[in-house]
Amino acid sequence: MVEIKVINSIEGFKELEPAWTALIGSTEHIFQTWEWNYIWYKHLGKEYDLNILLFIDGGKIAAIIPLVYSKKGHFPWKRYEFMADFVSNYHDIILSSDANINNTILALKDYISENFGKFDYIELRFIPQESLMIKSLNTSPLNLIGVDHTPVHMINIDKAFDDYLVKDVPREFRQDIRQQIRKLLKRGSLDYHQCKEDVELQEVLTEFFRLKVESLKKIGHRSSFFEETKFQEFDRELYSSLLKNNWLYLHVLKFDDKIIAINCDIIFNGHVYCHESTYDCNFLKKFSPGHIVRYMEIENAFSLRCKDVDWGQGDLSYKRQWSNSKKMTYRFYIFKDKPFIRQYYLNKLRPSLRAAYVYYTEQILPKIRKASSRVFITGSKTPAP
Repeated sequence: MVEIKVINSIEGFKELEPAWTALIGSTEHIFQTWEWNYIWYKHLGKEYDLNILLFIDGGKIAAIIPLVYSKKGHFPWKRYEFMADFVSNYHDIILSSDANINNTILALKDYISENFGKFDYIELRFIPQESLMIKSLNTSPLNLIGVDHTPVHMINIDKAFDDYLVKDVPREFRQDIRQQIRKLLKRGSLDYHQCKEDVELQEVLTEFFRLKVESLKKIGHRSSFFEETKFQEFDRELYSSLLKNNWLYLHVLKFDDKIIAINCDIIFNGHVYCHESTYDCNFLKKFSPGHIVRYMEIENAFSLRCKDVDWGQGDLSYKRQWSNSKKMTYRFYIFKDKPFIRQYYLNKLRPSLRAAYVYYTEQILPKIRKASSRVFITGSKTPAP
């Protein structure tokens, strides 16, 4: 029988590092590592209460679901969500290789039943399509609603770099970038390199924050969290930790010794995750330093024989231009009981969201049910409320 132990103190979180790290070998996502989540909570978790669920089977930790209780929310309900939600590309259950995920989900159901008064719902988002959690949730007795969240564009590295450019990248797009590189080399010196020392990393991050804030203000953002000290401190410690573990894939592009573009990406288990990037918005007109540094970085990923390049959340045009495949992520809302689903979606939401819910249940959901076996609403044999 699977039992649940809850960690809700920073001391317990620290002590959990060895056991957490031992489970990470079975995952492919950097965002599930202990370092990523602990550093996030240290710097950005003051508005959240820890609620890390440990699933104990046979005296051993079989799975971890790292949740936090959100003290600030858009709605007047108590909500649990994944830790480090808004700074992570993906979230998922952390599962040992020999654990039974269905037993884990059943234990989660018992936990929800026993803790009715502590929360109203759990929101789990950015779950990748390959996750075992999706199928298990979909067939579980939990009261939940699941929806397609957002596509993630990717580059599958299954051929030579030149073949990829010819077959998968629009001709005008790739020719324009190559032409820009040639023109810049005629105007001055172009230097592209990977940051491998912490001293240089801290200097580069200082310039990264300046360029990022400047570029965001130029497109109309009066302020951003890149200006906040706590977020800058989070980035500095996170990237230092990633560098120490050889997981940082940060590249700098300089023109005549001046930084014109920075990509703060991550390489983990053969996957390249595009995380944060910026460029000099005041650089020479008709040049796109962001595209140039990305071109060089992708070429380097091919030379390293990585598995893929993952662009993260969002359906932006530049991601589509570089990509040759994509996958979906999903969002699940787990509720205490079925009546709360109706109250949540019909009585309390803003009109725009209420209309979106009605459109989903009346137009989209019937098509999904008819076209495939992916039934996202469980806990009842009747249609969604």
